[in-house]
Amino acid sequence: MKQRELDLDFIKVIASIMVIMLHIGNVYMRSDYFGGSQVYHYFGMFYSVFFRTCVPLFVMISGYLYFESKSNDDYKLYYIKILKRIVFPTILISIFYCAISAIREYSLYGIISWNKYVTDILSGNAYSHLWYMYMICGLYLFAPILRLFRSKLEKYGILLCGGILCAFGVCLAFLFDLPWPLLFLQYLGYFVLGWGLKRIKKQTIKMKIISLIGSMFIMFTAFLVTVLQEIYSFHPNLQIYKYLSPVTIVASIMLFWGLTGCKINSQAGVWISRLAKHNL
Repeated sequence: MKQRELDLDFIKVIASIMVIMLHIGNVYMRSDYFGGSQVYHYFGMFYSVFFRTCVPLFVMISGYLYFESKSNDDYKLYYIKILKRIVFPTILISIFYCAISAIREYSLYGIISWNKYVTDILSGNAYSHLWYMYMICGLYLFAPILRLFRSKLEKYGILLCGGILCAFGVCLAFLFDLPWPLLFLQYLGYFVLGWGLKRIKKQTIKMKIISLIGSMFIMFTAFLVTVLQEIYSFHPNLQIYKYLSPVTIVASIMLFWGLTGCKINSQAGVWISRLAKHNL
């Protein structure tokens, strides 16, 4: 049985909690769910900004595990695994969400817009939160092409290649509205960086702590800037904390590297691994 990497399991658990907090902030606190209170609104904004590194963390974990697994060298078995574990379940859950929406539509209006639901599934818009699944499907299906250049990535510097791909992703995110089959292109940088950051050998506790504090400071500063944007209405449509913004990229890199290699005792490791197995 393959031994689990507890530091990655720990990051998975943290990222999962971040996802929950981010959606609590976006869906409930920043809406009128609590009566439109300004206090809840700013708490929700804090959650939305401060925990924004959750998605990059998951992508970086995926990248490291993909490149480090020798079993992925067998492309036939790899694609069978990806289709079985990720692609087909994504299609099924999309159909499920569309079915629920169709039932709700019929109960309210007595009609079902079949064309709309078929279009939603084909366009990757069956349910808003499923965007990540459609993105990760594309990323995993494309990953073997990156694997062909694995030796070159190592030769020219994994971190450098990851940084260039991140810059490429930023350009795509801010300049184009990509259709879902190409959305994964924006996240190639995170995917490669996860592999490179975990392999850095020179690590000290002091450097790790500085990296973690730096990540939190960056995201807290992004929150303060966002609050000022709202209060004084300057560049109100500019979200500096998007998943592909330079601010989030730097904070995610620092957070991921700061958490990798952390020492976890065996008793805590058992519980962390159990929790980590329940997410993607």
